[in-house]
Amino acid sequence: MNSLYWGAENPQSLPLRFCKQIDDEYMAGSCYTGFFAAANQYVKDSAKRESVCNAAPDVWQSSCRKQLFLNRS
Repeated sequence: MNSLYWGAENPQSLPLRFCKQIDDEYMAGSCYTGFFAAANQYVKDSAKRESVCNAAPDVWQSSCRKQLFLNRS
């Protein structure tokens, strides 16, 4: 996943599409958590952080907002 996102130099759609393809719940969770951690490290603009979470599947948006320290739940 990290090589797909490459420090936020590639579009966020790539790792999200990749994670969505994973059927195993644990592995999918690891994928999304890894993506959110990378976004937390490289995306500093709050509007862009919100965009990352909004692009994530609904079931992962709350987790994303927690990892990216966004106030909305």
